[in-house]
Amino acid sequence: MGSLPTPTFDPRYIKLVKTITAKTREGRLEWQRTGTGTIASAAAGLEFNFVFGPGSGLADLISGRWWALFTIRDRDGNEILKVTQERSAVVPGPLPQALLGGSESPLKDAVTELFGAVQQAARDKLDDIIDAIDQI
Repeated sequence: MGSLPTPTFDPRYIKLVKTITAKTREGRLEWQRTGTGTIASAAAGLEFNFVFGPGSGLADLISGRWWALFTIRDRDGNEILKVTQERSAVVPGPLPQALLGGSESPLKDAVTELFGAVQQAARDKLDDIIDAIDQI
C-alpha cells in the first residue's frame, strides 16, 4: 500500500471521521470501553481506538473524560490515521469551542465530535451485567 496523504491537508480524513461519527450515532458501530479508552471494529477489519488522557481539571469535571489519541488501523495493524491532542487544547463540548474560535485543526474538531458521540454510545462490562440482570 502506498503512503497515505498527510491528515492535516487531506479533507477526506475529516469526511472519514464524520462518517464514523454518523455510524456511531446510528448505532451501527459498537464501542467498548477499555481500561484506557474505547475501541470499535468495522467491516474490512478496520479498528478505531480512542486513548483517554490523564484526568485533571475542570474539563474532566464537565465532560468526564478527554481524548489524547485517536487511531484507525487496518486488519494488518497498519495505521491509517493518527490524531493526538495535548491537554491544553481541550475545551469540552462544541459550544465553548465555537465561542473560543474552535481548535487549531478541523480534523481535531471532527475527532472531538466523534469522541462525544462515542462517550454516549460506549458500553463496558458493567453495562452488560446490568442488561443481563434486567433480563431476569
